[in-house]
Parts: sequence; structure tokens; C-alpha cells
Amino acid sequence: MVSDWATASEQNNRGFVVEKSHHGLHFDSIGFVPGRDYSDRQRDYTFLDKNFVDNAYYRLRQVDADYQFELSRVVFLAKEGGNLAGFRLDPNPVDDQQALRLQSSAPPPGEVRVQLFNSVGQLLGEARGSLPQLNEWLNARKTGLATGAYFLRVGTGTAAQILPWVKQ
Repeated sequence: MVSDWATASEQNNRGFVVEKSHHGLHFDSIGFVPGRDYSDRQRDYTFLDKNFVDNAYYRLRQVDADYQFELSRVVFLAKEGGNLAGFRLDPNPVDDQQALRLQSSAPPPGEVRVQLFNSVGQLLGEARGSLPQLNEWLNARKTGLATGAYFLRVGTGTAAQILPWVKQ
């Protein structure tokens, strides 16, 4: 699987640690792509995951020269022809003033089921419906949640994907 990304500009960018997970919860480093340290224009990057088999979650850990880092949002990549659309939550992290949106890279095949879990795996609620219905449900639930990490399990038929997110 080939991953491509770009930066608009860079300052003290040591590089990018590419991280992978098969379930979306715990990530392992699978490679490093050196940064350009400083750039005032767009820079394009590519990474090849030679061990990609079927479906996986990826994120980037952008590391500065002083080893401070920031994590990208998590993306789900599936083998072409897979039976689950690539879902994502935006914005992530989110606060009570922002609308959390569950989005899909392709129209989901029928009804979607979501389950909301806290960081210790406790089920907080579940719903079924279309993406607009689920977004309304998510935002109603989000308002009553404490600051912290959560996971949303999104399923269509027999396939499912786990999306980590943070409420600020």
C-alpha cells in the first residue's frame, strides 16, 4: 500500500514516523520518512507499506528537531474491492462547540451501525441509521461526555471499523 501526503511548509521537521494498526487502537511504528527541516513551500512525501495484506489503520507522527511530536488523524485503508467504506470522524479532537461528523469515502451499502465506547472499552450507546441520522445521534451523545478518549465502532453488514477520537 502506498501512502502519500504533503506539507504546506515546514519548520524544524525531523520527519514522519509511519504507524500502523490492524484494529485502530494500538499502533506500531513501521517506518520513518525524513523531513526537510525547513521549507516555505509544499513538500510531497510517499511511503510504501510492503506488508499490507487487507485492511489497516494508519497515522503519522510528525517529529520536530527537539523530538516534540504531533499525531495526524487516523485513516483506514482497505484493499480495493473490500466491503467496508473508509469512514472517518472530523474534526478530531472535537469540543462541545464543534459538530462531530462521521463521513465516508464512498456511500455506505445500506444501514450503518455505530457503537460508542469509552477508553476502557465500556459500551456507552449504540445506534443504526443513515449518516445524517448517526451524526445527529453522535452530537447529542458527545455533549454529555467528559473530556477524554473514545472509540466509535462503525459497521456495515459483517465488516466493522474502529475510529478513535478525543473530546476536549
